[in-house]
Amino acid sequence: MKRVIKFISLLILCLTIIYPLSTLAVSEKTSYISINDTKGIEVGELSFSLISFKDYSLTSIKAFGLTGTLSNRSKNTITYNSIVYFYDKDYNLIAQSDNLLGMAISGENKFNHMCP
Repeated sequence: MKRVIKFISLLILCLTIIYPLSTLAVSEKTSYISINDTKGIEVGELSFSLISFKDYSLTSIKAFGLTGTLSNRSKNTITYNSIVYFYDKDYNLIAQSDNLLGMAISGENKFNHMCP
């Protein structure tokens, strides 16, 4: 009987290590969006809305990127990672912001992803 209990305990431990129960990965790919458009994206419990392009490249900040509103419908804080590609009007890649790590607390939040 002790062997059976040890085996079940070991099996549960192994499954917990191999398959993390709290990890959920979802991706959302969008097509080319003009900087004059406002676009919303739903990914799992997260909703990105009022996304707009901001150009501060001619100021002391010397950056450009995206701002908007982020709604987290879950009761938990969610960590998310985003990659944004910026293209010119001829669809040439001009910048890429990799691994923008963000945390969305429950409720509505503002986000600001800038490229230097």
